[in-house]
Amino acid sequence: MKRIKDRDRILLDKKKFGRNNTEQITLYWGDAKNNKPHGKGISEKYEIDDITRKVMKSVSSIWWKKYARDLKAKDLVGYIIIEKYEGEWANGKKNGKGELITYYDPADVPNKKGWTPEIYEKLKGVFKDDVLFNGKSKGGGLSKIFKNGKEKIIKVY
Repeated sequence: MKRIKDRDRILLDKKKFGRNNTEQITLYWGDAKNNKPHGKGISEKYEIDDITRKVMKSVSSIWWKKYARDLKAKDLVGYIIIEKYEGEWANGKKNGKGELITYYDPADVPNKKGWTPEIYEKLKGVFKDDVLFNGKSKGGGLSKIFKNGKEKIIKVY
């Protein structure tokens, strides 16, 4: 198994879709086997579209520095983080203990923390083939538990 240096990353996925030329990119840092995530690592999924590109031309670079402060892909100026996973991987898939965080689009939520990514939902537990199999999630107005791949809402807030 090859240990990847922090500055090195693997492109897991890149796709374009939609009317606004939306582009999604998923990057990975961590242990790898055959150039696929295998072991412990972090992935971050980002998104950009024509509207965001236009807005970023008028936004100060200071905003980006604040927004990207805790992100690994600081060079993707204008890309908005939509998902981050930190945990165990096997053969390119989330497998084992980990935490998956999804984020709001900054345009959809007033941010009181100085333009850092705002968490929408956290899923924590044991993942199997990219899906939370056993664990808990909180966010989006719901608390849920997952047992054997089945989810159950335990609290609405």
